[in-house]
Amino acid sequence: MASLCFALRYQHLLVPTLVPGPKEPTCQQLQRYLLLLVDDLIKLFEEGIIVAESE
Repeated sequence: MASLCFALRYQHLLVPTLVPGPKEPTCQQLQRYLLLLVDDLIKLFEEGIIVAESE
């Protein structure tokens, strides 16, 4: 994956999620839940993370 150009590397990223609760959430509840996830993904994309390599 690292050998792909940047535009193609993250084009088909799927993030599976589980929404807690015994019933299906309303649209507003789902929107609030996904907003937190999207905010974290944007922060990760802009700032990145440092990953230590094993020796």
